[in-house]
Amino acid sequence: MFKRLILFYIVALGLAATSSLNAQVAGFTASPDTGCATLFVKFTNTSTGSGLSYSWNFGDGNSSTLQNPENGYSTPGTYTVTLTAKSGSSSNSKSEVIKVFANPVAKFSVSDSVGCAPFSVKFNDLSSAGSGKIVSWSWNFKDFTALSSLQNPTHTFISSGTYDVLLTVTNSKGCSSTISKTITVTTSNLISSFTLTPSLACAAPSTVEFTDKSSGSGSLTYSWSFGDGKTSSSESPGSHVYSSAGTFEVKLTVSTTGCSQTDSASVSILGPSSAKFLPSATSACQGSTISFTDQTTPTPGSWSWNFGDGGSSTLQNPGHQFTKAGTFTVKEKVTFSGICADSTTNVITINPAPVISFTADTTKDCTAPLTVDFTDNTSGAASWNWTFTGGTPSSSAIQKPVVTYNSTGSDSVKLVVTSAFGCKDSLTKLNYIQIIPPVAKFNTVPKQGCVPLLVNFTDQSSSVEPIVSWSWNFGDPTSGLSNTSTLQNPNHTYADTGKFTVTLSITNSFGCTATLIIPEDVIVTNKPIIGFKATPLQSCALTPITFTDTSKNATKWLWNFGDSTTGVGI
Repeated sequence: MFKRLILFYIVALGLAATSSLNAQVAGFTASPDTGCATLFVKFTNTSTGSGLSYSWNFGDGNSSTLQNPENGYSTPGTYTVTLTAKSGSSSNSKSEVIKVFANPVAKFSVSDSVGCAPFSVKFNDLSSAGSGKIVSWSWNFKDFTALSSLQNPTHTFISSGTYDVLLTVTNSKGCSSTISKTITVTTSNLISSFTLTPSLACAAPSTVEFTDKSSGSGSLTYSWSFGDGKTSSSESPGSHVYSSAGTFEVKLTVSTTGCSQTDSASVSILGPSSAKFLPSATSACQGSTISFTDQTTPTPGSWSWNFGDGGSSTLQNPGHQFTKAGTFTVKEKVTFSGICADSTTNVITINPAPVISFTADTTKDCTAPLTVDFTDNTSGAASWNWTFTGGTPSSSAIQKPVVTYNSTGSDSVKLVVTSAFGCKDSLTKLNYIQIIPPVAKFNTVPKQGCVPLLVNFTDQSSSVEPIVSWSWNFGDPTSGLSNTSTLQNPNHTYADTGKFTVTLSITNSFGCTATLIIPEDVIVTNKPIIGFKATPLQSCALTPITFTDTSKNATKWLWNFGDSTTGVGI
C-alpha cells in the first residue's frame, strides 16, 4: 500500500510537470502604436507555448487569426487590441492600446484666382487642426520662388501661366494635410487712355466730349464713370452733360481676360461760389498777422488779394499784418486757366492795441526804505500785471499800486496791460527805481613833503544825483591859515610839520551826504641840515675810513666817496 502511494505521487508530479511545459503565454508588439490616420500597424506575435492558435481583436471591428497580422486604422481614436493564444481547451490573452490622431484638413481661400501679370494674390489659411493645433504652414507657389512659412502670405506672380499652389499644414501631433488651388495669370498689352474736352468750364450745365484712346489685344470691354453718378459701357461715349458745378473724377476701366487697366482725369465745372478762403482769425489785435488759406476747388492758376487796408498779394496763401485798427473787407479773386474768374470776401475786425504808459511819484533816493506810488496811464487798459524787482509786493494786478523798496540798489519795473478786446502791450523800465547813496572819495598829491608843502586835492566822489556842495577840512588848525574849503578841487599849503587827517563831506541835490576821513593823509617834515665827519682824515691806501652822519631831520642818505663809489645808509 505504501509503494502504491509513492508511485501515485511520482506520476502526479510528472503530469504536473508536463502540464507546466505546455502552458501558453500570449504576447505581441505593435509598430507603430501611435500615429496619424490612416495608421497602418504591424503586429508581431511574441506568444509562447506549443500547438497555439491565435485570435486577434483590433478594437475597430476588425479581427484576424494570422500569427503576425497588419491592420489599418482610418478613423482617429484610441483602440484596445487583444491577442488570445489558445492551445487545446486553455487560452491566454494580452492587450495593448493603439492611439490614432486626426489629421488636419488643409484649406485656404484667395483674394482672386485669375489676374493679369504682375498679379498679387493674398492667401488666407482656413485649415482645421484635427488633433492638437496647427504648428506649421508650407506654401509652394509653383513659380520657382521660395516657399513661404507664413500663415497668410501675399505673393506676386510675375509671369503668365497656370500655377497649382500647394498648402501643407502640420499639427502638433505631426500629422499633415495638403491641398492645392489653381491660380491663372494672364498678360496683355492693355493700355487704358482717353481724352476729354474741355477739362474746365466756367458754368453749369456744360457739355464735355470724351474720346477713347485705349489699346490692347483680345476682346476689350469698357466701363466709364463720369464722377457725377452717371456711367457708360460704350467704347467712346461721346459727349456728357454736367448739370451742376464741382470737380468730377472721370475713370475709364478697360478689361480683357483677367486683365484690366484704369485711367482717370478731372473735369472742373465752376459755379458762383468756386472762390473760397479761410482766415486764421476773423478778429485780432492791432499789429497781428493773419494767415489766409485758399480753399478754392479746383486749384486756380492765379490769385489776387486785397486786404482792405491798402495791402495786397498774389500768393496762394498769404499772411498779412494789420497795423491799423478797424473793420476790413478782405477780397480774394481767382483766375482759372486765364479764362474763368471768381471772387469772394471775408470781414476781418482789428481791435485797437493799448499804448502803454506808466509813471511813479519818485524814482530816485539815497536811503531805504523808499515808498513809491505807481500809476498806469494806458488808455483802454482793462487789466494790469505789474512786476517790481526788489520791491514789496513783487507784483500787483491793480492800476495804482504802492510799493516799498527796503534796500539800496537799482530796480526794474515791468507792466503788462490787457484791453477789453484781449489785446496786450508791455513796457519794462530798466533800473527805474534807484536808491543809491553818494560816495565821498578824493586823491591827494603829494602826500608827503617838506614844510611849507603845497598839496592838490582832487574830488573823485560819485552820486546818482548831482553833487552840489563840498566841505574840506585839511586837519592843520594850528597853521595860522584857513584849514577848510568849499571848492570841488582845492589846493592847500601846510605851513607846519606833522601828520594831518583830511576830511571831505559832500552833499547832492537830494540833500544826501557822505563823508570820507583819511587819517595821516598828509605828512609834512622840516628840511634836513646835512653834516658828517670822517675818521681818520688821512690814511694809507686800503685802510678803512669811518664816515659818521651828523645831519638833522634826515630820513634817507646817499653817499659819494669821490672815488667813483657810492653808498646808502647812515
